[in-house]
Amino acid sequence: MTKNKTLLIVSNIPSPNTQVLAEAAVRGASHADISNIDVIFHSPFDASPEDVMNCDAILLGTTENFGYMSGAMKDFFDRIYYPCLEHTEALPYAIYIRAGLDGAGTEIAMQKIITGLKWKQAQDLLLCHGEFKDEFGVTRNDTTFAHIWDSTEGEWIFNAINDSYVFQKIPSINYGSESYLVVSNNYGNNSSDWQRQLLMKFNLSTIPSITNITQAQLYLYYYDYEKNTSSNIRNIFRLKIICSRNRK
Repeated sequence: MTKNKTLLIVSNIPSPNTQVLAEAAVRGASHADISNIDVIFHSPFDASPEDVMNCDAILLGTTENFGYMSGAMKDFFDRIYYPCLEHTEALPYAIYIRAGLDGAGTEIAMQKIITGLKWKQAQDLLLCHGEFKDEFGVTRNDTTFAHIWDSTEGEWIFNAINDSYVFQKIPSINYGSESYLVVSNNYGNNSSDWQRQLLMKFNLSTIPSITNITQAQLYLYYYDYEKNTSSNIRNIFRLKIICSRNRK
């Protein structure tokens, strides 16, 4: 049996927009049309020299900060450079940069370090510059994803493959085709009949059955509506629910 290749994605995500880019990168690398690839995502602060030495290719994502790479990405290179030097030559790599300017300074700084490591460029630079655009990575499925950690293998990110909600008052209606999800919204009614409960489906079949999951997090975007003015969006928040659950 052919051993799966490992793609390591290292990206800093200081904002919802950069989170969208990271999710899009993971989703694309995990596409159903791509086989025999294990995708591991780490923030630059969490990625280790061992992660780099054990991967078969690496994708680096960074913001442009004052014409340079992010401090998080510079910290990553500072920690992995000498341990990986002469051990990761010809490692295939690609870079994407979220830049407010032209990204040139960021690219030059990263390429100088990568040249020293003697990695091999696998794809041209992807530069997302100027005002953030939806085409940088937003799709409806980006609204929900699960982040799962394993004590030995690292971490995985899974996008929801299906979602819907159940309206207790009319439970026979299928809301799976809606462009939004409603959760526990009473609209001023105290009766439990008006509760909506969220349903999401994740395909976790790529996690080995003997995996010891030490932590799982569910990420959601939600809109906060003013009472009885559901057409007006007031705020958007980032919600994180931590599930403390182990399984062997």
